[in-house]
Amino acid sequence: MPPERLAILRRGNDVGFLARKLFPGGTDATAGMSPRSMDAVVRTQELLAAGVRVIYEAAFVYKEILVMADILVHDGNDWMMYEVKSGLRVSPTNISDAALQFAVVRGAGIDVKKMHIVHIDGYYKRRGDINLQQFFKIVDITEEAFALEAQLMRSAEEQKLAGIKNRCAVLLSVRMRFPWTMLEKCGREKSVPAGRNFPRGARTIV
Repeated sequence: MPPERLAILRRGNDVGFLARKLFPGGTDATAGMSPRSMDAVVRTQELLAAGVRVIYEAAFVYKEILVMADILVHDGNDWMMYEVKSGLRVSPTNISDAALQFAVVRGAGIDVKKMHIVHIDGYYKRRGDINLQQFFKIVDITEEAFALEAQLMRSAEEQKLAGIKNRCAVLLSVRMRFPWTMLEKCGREKSVPAGRNFPRGARTIV
């Protein structure tokens, strides 16, 4: 990985951990396991059932779309989400990403009422210890998230279907070139649509 890319990732991780201090006392749903795994989804459900009010890296799946909510908070009345970004402003891409997470988490059964983006305040001047309330800006994008919810889910469905078609085409190509090949299964799978001339046991991966 290029050094500049690695530096960006490290900065993002550092900012993410720092932002957790805005909502102390939470539990990391991915602690001790691989991030973005079904184990994290199960762990998140266990934490919710146990009444945990602040969850970091809460994992949810809806319509086979997996998302990780940076910070999920219950304030005593409602659930709220916070997506942490290391940039100095909120970009349209940030809003789209956060809105998709919002849609998936709500689709998974969590009635999230508020969606926020947490980013670094470019005007902050550090004097001594970091003042987290001044270092970060919290932007409410709930209105935008609700407006984009249906559109983003439709787009995600279309991309998923396109991916299935592309993978089917790849499998067909392999079958034509190497009819004896046994294709190794990996990831989350679905049966190949009926009527296609694929090797027995072949699967499309979603």
